[in-house]
Amino acid sequence: MSANGNATGSITRQTDDTYLLQGVLSFDSAAALARQGNELFKSAGATVSVDLSGVDRSDSAGLALLLEWMRAARKRNQTLVFSHVPRQIQDIAAVSGVKSLLNAESI
Repeated sequence: MSANGNATGSITRQTDDTYLLQGVLSFDSAAALARQGNELFKSAGATVSVDLSGVDRSDSAGLALLLEWMRAARKRNQTLVFSHVPRQIQDIAAVSGVKSLLNAESI
């Protein structure tokens, strides 16, 4: 838990190119997750899959996190694909006009 009592998020490698994102994606956790994910993705292949089925809650920082990962992946000539994107992130992306930017399965 963070200092203000909110749960944090985590990202773990499932296979060489597949990762599981879990917990809460918020302003409290997004910066650390961005660094951690970018470090993990450096050793992955051309296509990186991120499963968001373990995400409990997200705010706009969760969407910003996914977009940051995509930006960094493009610089590494990688493609990120997201699965099980929570409704909260989908709704924020739609309202923000960036839903089409997310490489997501089942949106």
